[in-house]
Amino acid sequence: MMKKEYRISMVFQREKMMILKIKNLNILINIFLLFPINDAWGMQKQAKQTGIFFGSLQSRVNKTWNFLKKEYFLEQSKKENIINENEKKEDAKPYAAIFDIDRTSLDSQGESYKNIKIQINNGTGYFCFYRAVPQILELYKKLIDHKVTIFFITSRCKKSWASNSINNWKNLTSDNLKEVGFAEFKEIYCMSWNRKKKMLQYKSNGEQVQYTAIWKECKRQKIAKKYQIILTADDEKLFLKGENLGFALNVEVYE
Repeated sequence: MMKKEYRISMVFQREKMMILKIKNLNILINIFLLFPINDAWGMQKQAKQTGIFFGSLQSRVNKTWNFLKKEYFLEQSKKENIINENEKKEDAKPYAAIFDIDRTSLDSQGESYKNIKIQINNGTGYFCFYRAVPQILELYKKLIDHKVTIFFITSRCKKSWASNSINNWKNLTSDNLKEVGFAEFKEIYCMSWNRKKKMLQYKSNGEQVQYTAIWKECKRQKIAKKYQIILTADDEKLFLKGENLGFALNVEVYE
């Protein structure tokens, strides 16, 4: 009797494993249908990279700046003196740094300092303005002083979720960044509402994060065509895996 129950249990476990594999396969198929194969594959590869993930936020920012300064700025003049002018690469790319917005550049888990009334469908809502994360603002200013081009990549929507909303969330986000000190940047990459809806179709937070990670990798690939990315800062560790990251700075405002 025990042997029979054991066999039934084993069969049941195998069936559960098959169902789980099929579910995971469906998730991957959906992701590859939404993104070009080459772009999605970039997130699957574990690229060798330098980064910092532990210690206080101020300590992480300080170590990040020390690395960037030594690697790209202090040694730059020495390297240029060694390399013959005729041997310099004509296709040398300018430096770029990429920042996430929520809980990275802006303290959006804290209290907002201003709320803008916006129209959503037939009612009204509020768009919240948040203060800068001071340690990240400090790093941003140092990069600007060294002529680094700044990009923001965020899973915020370009516009309100409501289809007939007249409010442009990307513009409001830009206003918030500029008000708190992030005055210069090249571009803010936001999700379209259709892309956001597809992301929200996934039930678990883990699946949504994976979807967003691949979307962010696609945006970094686009930036990397014209720039050498020397830094990527984000509060989500999974977003700091893959390629085209430069130095990876994990920002956890609330530890």
